[in-house]
Amino acid sequence: MGSNPMYPAKKDELEALAPVLEVACVESKAKYEKEKMQRRDVLYSDVVGRPYRTCAITSHLQVIQGECSKMLEDVLYCHKRNEHHYGRNCVDVRTALVKCAAKNKIGEFGKNFMA
Repeated sequence: MGSNPMYPAKKDELEALAPVLEVACVESKAKYEKEKMQRRDVLYSDVVGRPYRTCAITSHLQVIQGECSKMLEDVLYCHKRNEHHYGRNCVDVRTALVKCAAKNKIGEFGKNFMA
């Protein structure tokens, strides 16, 4: 786990989880981005960003504690081996992780975190 109290993942875990979060939290992220573009008070952005953060944290925990944990390890290993070109060289393992997340209803796929 990372040291950031707002999000419990380390930088390398965030990079590995990014494609999962792009599809597993698409609705809450879109709402957050729309509100953020309004350039309202920072505290307001924090409040409207709560569902997205909740989705991201829930998705992260579901991945590391569930059936997709091995695939996350594979992505982390591939990223480490291809530090400067992981986007190009790790496509297959990243895609497998996203498919696993969808299959296992991670994040908004399961809709279990939304208020």
